[in-house]
Amino acid sequence: MKKTTQPKKQSGQATVEYTIVLLGAVIILLANPDVISQIVKALKEVYDAFVYAISFSAIPL
Repeated sequence: MKKTTQPKKQSGQATVEYTIVLLGAVIILLANPDVISQIVKALKEVYDAFVYAISFSAIPL
């Protein structure tokens, strides 16, 4: 059987893609600081809803 090897051109491609996406996210977050506060607010709302949902006791059967 012949071993298949990855072509040299594709070596490290995932790292480049990850870096580009990460840089895009950083640029978006730094360009509009209000986005960060919106994310924090959304996370707080989700957490409050989660705490409310688990605060109910189990219904006895």
